[in-house]
Amino acid sequence: MEVRPVAANGSVDDDGQANDPEAITRWIAEFQAIPPLQMTAEEEAEWQAARQAQREFELQTFDQRADHIQKALK
Repeated sequence: MEVRPVAANGSVDDDGQANDPEAITRWIAEFQAIPPLQMTAEEEAEWQAARQAQREFELQTFDQRADHIQKALK
């Protein structure tokens, strides 16, 4: 567990991270340091197929899920 002080002006986002210019600059630098995702052609094809299957599932079950939500809200 890590305990960090709040900025003197009390500027802390909901996630506990300060939003002063230095903290934002540090966050941007950390984000930009993340290496890009590397996928083989096979991995990308598998990922795209999974995305398509998920899309088809959502389209096929939309009405059923919408009815379930409506019933729960009544």
